[in-house]
Amino acid sequence: MSEYTPENDKKPVEETINVLRYNLGASSIKSDKSLVRYIGGLFFLTMLLTVYFSFQQYSLSERFNEMALNITNLELRIGGFEEQQAELQAKSSNSVIGNEVETLSSKVSALEKRMTLSQANKKSSTDSPKQSKAVKKRYHEVKKGETLYRISKQYGITVDELRRLNKLSPNQPIEVGQKLLVSKVGS
Repeated sequence: MSEYTPENDKKPVEETINVLRYNLGASSIKSDKSLVRYIGGLFFLTMLLTVYFSFQQYSLSERFNEMALNITNLELRIGGFEEQQAELQAKSSNSVIGNEVETLSSKVSALEKRMTLSQANKKSSTDSPKQSKAVKKRYHEVKKGETLYRISKQYGITVDELRRLNKLSPNQPIEVGQKLLVSKVGS
């Protein structure tokens, strides 16, 4: 071994300092490289997120435009349906009027028949007995849904007279196809 001298004492310290300086320099270089990598990674991540969110925003705006177009189309279709509804209501109100006209027309016809029958009855009662015998008996064939009351009103006679002419008891029903006498001989 070598002898101890103050110079020898400096050498190991200097060597240690040099080693430490080298190591510190290397680690600072290493940390500088790590820092650059870290910053580069952050920049790359920032760019990636920016592109992603831009794409999402574009996609959402496309969806919004599509939905707005669909809403416009639906509004147009609803408008068309409302027009059709108004037309149908107008047609149905016209058909109601037509039905009322038909009903009134049939009532007028029934009244005309009554008047004709009552005039014929008045004429026959004022005519001589020879002329009244010339009048034939009139019959009515019962149709589905008809009642004695309705038939009696149609021919201008009472229900009791209709029953009496056809020898029907008060509780005896009439049947579809049955022929009922609706005017007397000479009336």
